[in-house]
Amino acid sequence: MPQGKHFLQEANKLKADFRRLTTRPYTPREMDIIDRLKLGKANKIIAHELGVSESTIKGDIRAIMKKMKATNRTEVACHSLLIDHETTP
Repeated sequence: MPQGKHFLQEANKLKADFRRLTTRPYTPREMDIIDRLKLGKANKIIAHELGVSESTIKGDIRAIMKKMKATNRTEVACHSLLIDHETTP
């Protein structure tokens, strides 16, 4: 298969993944956490800013990761940055 065709197939697969990720409903607090993860904030800082415990934030991040099918917090931040880019006019 030509290199360009393979690239287009991969790009289309990524777009489909982004659409799937954006259709999952996130709670307002999950969105607050996602926004802070994109800024590279630590769990302890996020917990302090939102007035909850660090273990609560860890549980919320696990729930976000499950919805996004992400394996770590960096993937959550990267996925959400890409989704922001895809949905920005």
